[in-house]
Amino acid sequence: MALVLGFSLGMNDGRDTIEIDNYWIANFFASFLSAIIICFAFVAIGKLAAGYYGYNAVHEWNPITLLFTITLAFITYGYLIFFVPGCLSIQMDKHRRLGKFRYGPNVMDKAMINLLAVLGMIAVAFLALPFRERILGGNLFYLSLLVAMYAMLPIPKSNAGLSVMHASPKFFIFSILFVFFLCIGLFMFNTFAGVLVSAIGGVVFYFYIVSTGKLDK
Repeated sequence: MALVLGFSLGMNDGRDTIEIDNYWIANFFASFLSAIIICFAFVAIGKLAAGYYGYNAVHEWNPITLLFTITLAFITYGYLIFFVPGCLSIQMDKHRRLGKFRYGPNVMDKAMINLLAVLGMIAVAFLALPFRERILGGNLFYLSLLVAMYAMLPIPKSNAGLSVMHASPKFFIFSILFVFFLCIGLFMFNTFAGVLVSAIGGVVFYFYIVSTGKLDK
């Protein structure tokens, strides 16, 4: 998955800067490196969250979506990047769950584990924000935001957003609004104040939907 993302991310700038010394080579290398870092961080954060809840986590993704990502990158010459980050599938860890008997994994636990992995991507974007003007820092910033937003889409088979929606539709609406407003605010305003305002907007919009009865209980 990291190789596909790196190729798609570096295709656009590689075409536009191919005649500017060897900048496109540096961009392609930075794209692959940033994709590897982001994919590793997404899975690592999810596994840490799973360990906290007493589970073992395995990252699942659909190979068909990677073919779609490559095809879309070729058709749009790298100007449009869409991918499905996948989700964390959990299994009970008997040694960590002594005294906490359950018949099987809790759906809300799986939702929280995947949501924490998504929020971890936003944390990576915060860390990369001061280095946004550099090649690697910019790629880390944009790719982490894309992973956070795309992961919240309730795409069948395997995606973090689908596990959250299965746990609770209301919690899913709240989560996806919060994540999307947060990512958009971080991208547009480039300040903590803007992110805070955007996050508050997402929360208010969620409660508006619930209070008006537009979401079934």
